[in-house]
Amino acid sequence: MGCSVTPILERRKGQPDETEEEINQETHHSVQHLHVQEEEVMEENEAQDHGNLNSQQEREKYQGKEGDPPTPRIKWPTAASKKEWIQFDEDASKVLQSALAGDVDRKIKAMSTIIYAMGKDRFGVEEQKKGKSQAMKENRRVSEIAELRKDQRKLTKCFKKAELHEQKALKELRDVNRERIQTLRRAENLRKNRRERARKRSQFTANPIGFVKKLLGDKRSGRLDCPKEEVEQYLRDTHSDPDREQELGDQHRLVSPDEPTVEFDMSEPKLHEVMSTLKKARAASAPGPNGIPYRVYNCPNLAKQLWRLIKVIWRRYRLPDEWLNQMVILFQRRKILKS
Repeated sequence: MGCSVTPILERRKGQPDETEEEINQETHHSVQHLHVQEEEVMEENEAQDHGNLNSQQEREKYQGKEGDPPTPRIKWPTAASKKEWIQFDEDASKVLQSALAGDVDRKIKAMSTIIYAMGKDRFGVEEQKKGKSQAMKENRRVSEIAELRKDQRKLTKCFKKAELHEQKALKELRDVNRERIQTLRRAENLRKNRRERARKRSQFTANPIGFVKKLLGDKRSGRLDCPKEEVEQYLRDTHSDPDREQELGDQHRLVSPDEPTVEFDMSEPKLHEVMSTLKKARAASAPGPNGIPYRVYNCPNLAKQLWRLIKVIWRRYRLPDEWLNQMVILFQRRKILKS
């Protein structure tokens, strides 16, 4: 199964800094060739010469050292702070327009670095929460139980010192006091149980898998006593396919579907599609390695900057290197693991 060798040259006229591709697809995964129009190169060179000083200053100010991962989380403003987001959108878009240069891979990396640095300088970094237990305020029932316990101890002392004809009345007061304490304790235990059930119910509803793992899982602390090379080789052998580049050929057992009646939309992503996808993303989700959450790209100007870069990536049929980074987290199942 292979496509016929038919070189197709598509010329596109668009905005500066956008590339063109010559599609020569011999296989499904052939490498694409990129061409840049002469007019676009001239316009880009003029823009770079005109704002060379400004671009250099902005990059030195915001990009920082290469290879330093932005691990701390930024204290981004809430969604209700419209003025802060509008001002940040305008300032960041101006800096990006003057600072972004080079191919799309460099622009993607520089864009995330500049946005993170500007957000860190303007809004600061979230402080790590310290596990200090705050004393909870006692409710009315708990305070009443404490007062009754004090009275009970006083009655016990008086009962020991009292004469025989006084002990009968003191005993009745102690019994009444004890019954009241038991009633209040039963009511307080019921209240605590209801709150605990409601808390666990909400935890299970929010994250069922995590709740079950925490409830039934073993100890997570442990030590990995095997070398790093052995772990990487195991992952490579388990999750890689040596025959992935081989063509499968015609499979007669597969059911042939009907011809499509509606033509598949292969056009470039549109701005409203990108904006709609960003708005549907979960705002409370944790940011990736670049430290930028989804809600930053809900700003109109920053979304347009991202959309222009996505169009260039779409035309060249290859993802940037910045988007191909992966993070593997190993979960320890035993206390000591040697293989």
